[in-house]
Amino acid sequence: MSCSSFIFHVLSKRIYENPLIIYEEYRIHAVLFTCRAIFVSFIGLAAAKSELVNYYLSPILGITVLVLHILVDIVTAKFGTPGMTAVRVEDKNYKFHIYYGKRLYSFYQFIALASHLSGDSSISDLGWNAVIAIQSSSFLMTLKRKNIIEWYWHAFFYTFALILSSVYIYMAKGYVFFLYSLIVFTGRVFFNINKYPLWFAFYLLVNKIAFA
Repeated sequence: MSCSSFIFHVLSKRIYENPLIIYEEYRIHAVLFTCRAIFVSFIGLAAAKSELVNYYLSPILGITVLVLHILVDIVTAKFGTPGMTAVRVEDKNYKFHIYYGKRLYSFYQFIALASHLSGDSSISDLGWNAVIAIQSSSFLMTLKRKNIIEWYWHAFFYTFALILSSVYIYMAKGYVFFLYSLIVFTGRVFFNINKYPLWFAFYLLVNKIAFA
């Protein structure tokens, strides 16, 4: 669905007052994050069928995710608006429930990425698991732009999709995984630490068995 959106014209920049109207940066990000989910899932499927691929599972995951996030940063640099980020939610002028709701949305993005960096037997399912969040948001934003739904329906169904996805991640990885993800989230969001050393440290930590 994300790729098919390229036949339509979208806004070149995000509208601060109405972020649910799809814009170029978001559209390309949706494609790249969907690719990340699919590639991770395929890598997991290949690993399940081959001991050789399984041996290299963690490095392959790390390189794949790294390349895609470098592309995400390039898209942000070209199409993004300086000082406006959906992940770190730097503007505290939002109403209380919107501000902290966006924080929770941001935390989901962290646990989704974290689940894609954890090379184990559940990685194929965890890769595909993130698609529900990415594609549902794009679809709901399209409905909002066509005035078929109001913003609160986007919030309701998107939140529901995130809950479903998060529950599965918890079932597959457990609470310690969420704690590690929270540490990365805190370092990035509240202390503005560069994301690459943060995620590299996380990657080494959760895949320590693979390097033994």
